[in-house]
Amino acid sequence: MSRLDKKAVAKEIDRLFNLALSSEDELLKRSAIRHAVALSRSVRVKIPKKYSLFICRKCLSLLSSSKSARIRVRKNRNWQMVIRCLTCGSVKRIPLKR
Repeated sequence: MSRLDKKAVAKEIDRLFNLALSSEDELLKRSAIRHAVALSRSVRVKIPKKYSLFICRKCLSLLSSSKSARIRVRKNRNWQMVIRCLTCGSVKRIPLKR
């Protein structure tokens, strides 16, 4: 795969995420996210960090609204953000810097 093709796929992934974030329709959000993840896997292009934080790894749903995710900030030994998917129940823990 040439470098131009990977850049075109990266632009398409960005477009799909913008579509999913701006849409109100849950079915459109889910299909756009699944298509973006399938594209990134087939061409081996990484999804940018700003988008990958908001994807559930288990069910591939968008974790952006209060209907789809519960977001908490916790301090045990270190600060961390805990995101729970309300669709499938999986938990994502992201370490935070102080």
